[in-house]
Amino acid sequence: MEVEIGKSTTATKKIEQDMDALVLICMEILDNVPDVSSTFKIISEQLGNFFDLDELAFVEHDKEQKALLYCWSRSGDSFVAGLQDNAEYEWKKLVHIASPDGSIVLKADGLERFGLAGGSSVCIALSTSVRDFKGSVLFGDRKSGRDWEMIRPTLVRIANQIFYRLRMLKKEEANRIALDRKFNYDGVTGLLVYNKLIEQVGLNIEANGTKGLACVYTDFSGFKYFNETYGFEQGDLVLGRFARLLKEHYGESGLFCRITSDHFAGFIRGEDTNAILDDYKAFTEEFSEDCNKEYSRTNIVLASGFYTISNSDTSIAAMMDNANEARKKCKEQMAETQVRVYTEDLRQELENVRMINANILKALKNREFHAYLQPKVSLKSGKIEGAEALVRWIRPDGTRVMPDDFIGIAEQNGYITKIDFAVLEQVLEYLEDAVAKDEEVVPVSVNFSRKNNEIDDFVSRVMERISSHHVNPKLIEAEITESVFMADLSEVDSNMRKLRDAGVEVSVDDFGSGYSSLNILAKVAADTIKLDRLFLNNAKKDEKGLTVIRCLTQMLKKLGFMVIAEGVETEEQLTWIRLAECDMVQGFYYAKPMTIEEFRVFLKEFNSREVDFAEESFDNCKVEE
Repeated sequence: MEVEIGKSTTATKKIEQDMDALVLICMEILDNVPDVSSTFKIISEQLGNFFDLDELAFVEHDKEQKALLYCWSRSGDSFVAGLQDNAEYEWKKLVHIASPDGSIVLKADGLERFGLAGGSSVCIALSTSVRDFKGSVLFGDRKSGRDWEMIRPTLVRIANQIFYRLRMLKKEEANRIALDRKFNYDGVTGLLVYNKLIEQVGLNIEANGTKGLACVYTDFSGFKYFNETYGFEQGDLVLGRFARLLKEHYGESGLFCRITSDHFAGFIRGEDTNAILDDYKAFTEEFSEDCNKEYSRTNIVLASGFYTISNSDTSIAAMMDNANEARKKCKEQMAETQVRVYTEDLRQELENVRMINANILKALKNREFHAYLQPKVSLKSGKIEGAEALVRWIRPDGTRVMPDDFIGIAEQNGYITKIDFAVLEQVLEYLEDAVAKDEEVVPVSVNFSRKNNEIDDFVSRVMERISSHHVNPKLIEAEITESVFMADLSEVDSNMRKLRDAGVEVSVDDFGSGYSSLNILAKVAADTIKLDRLFLNNAKKDEKGLTVIRCLTQMLKKLGFMVIAEGVETEEQLTWIRLAECDMVQGFYYAKPMTIEEFRVFLKEFNSREVDFAEESFDNCKVEE
């Protein structure tokens, strides 16, 4: 648009007003059209029609690079498109020749330099007035005789509005990326966070299925010691290195996240899951070896679980849980760097754990835990002089849950203390009733888990139950395994001393199972030591094993302990125990654990017999389960 010489000032003002209105229109477009390409298209058409322009180009200059954001041409064959590859059209060179308002006007003789041959003249507006953004807008005309002076201020104003909008969009994008990284990526490793991994893996499975997909779960065993030795900063560097190598090694075939601390989980896709497993083993082993060479004062060990995903799997979280369960089994083995595979056996084991956790509280309420008693026979009198209460879980339908299947789980979830007291209650009910009926009774030992020592009023609770049933405390023996006594000596010993002071005897079970510290024996508050059946197995091998039992028994008796040998099943074993001069025996040779009612009958019959204990095997007195 040009104003001819001689036109009235009224016409000029009208054009200026129209241009001001155009600026406002462009501002409204920039504010209300969210899509950048659509914004450029609409503004280009508005400016092209209003000023009769032939070309428009929007360029962003970023460091040494430039990007042609949008190009508009009235004819469809743009002469400005070539500036993308032209080395002269650079920010530093443009700024050098720009006028104070940031604009440049080039006639035909200057266009070729910038790769703009084909046009007659151009006006370039630079973003010199917009902070933190470098851009240019090129307005081109193929027709000759264009006078840019009158319209250049308006073009610069509109260009600056465009630059400001682009700057804000760029800032919003940077904030979005930063926010996305903050919430979706781990700050230490740069890996995905848990929820983002779930999302990405879901999309991956939706697109590619589960064939050839495996889940891994890895943690750094003993990493706390590494942090203490080298510092948390070095620890974070090692975790970051592991993450970086994971991404480099697996590329697009792997998606990984840091679950927490030094725990990582990921999904790897390949042609064959066995090959994935072998490769992951090699990867983790190489990483461990390299780290241990660099950090020689510690030994980094990676424990990993591996789970092959099938078509029937639907929960991504469950897939990760399966890999994690395999990882836990790997750690339990205390082995060097390795990967443990989730198998059907492990699945059944975990299913059993879930079943027990889901039903154990209900079982306690329904009194499904039953006290079974196993006799202890005196080698001196040949009589039953004691019994051990062992717990049995019998479900309403008659099925049994074996102690090895639920004791460890009950230890973990804390219900073991309730089970211990349930057994104690049944033993006390029996003793109270038997005494009232003037039946013969013998002391009964009740096993107490180490978890009971975490209860502040443990001793007072035991004594309160004994008192409420009017049972002589000497008829109750608290049995603690050797491993508990030795691992937590201070707290356990304190409680055991309190029980002994109240009249309850204390027994140390499984003595010699691997934790014994003989110099502590003179200090522990216990009355009885039960030898682990391992000693019987060793005695069977040679004379040295028998000598060990004999010497150990003599030492324990000199220290004031009563000595019981458990696990006696044969005549031969009974002979060895006699030679070793133990005080009492317990085992299947005389009887398996039996119900309390069966024990009452068995005790009466066994102790009423007149027999030569040295020769009689008492086969007729054995009770089957």
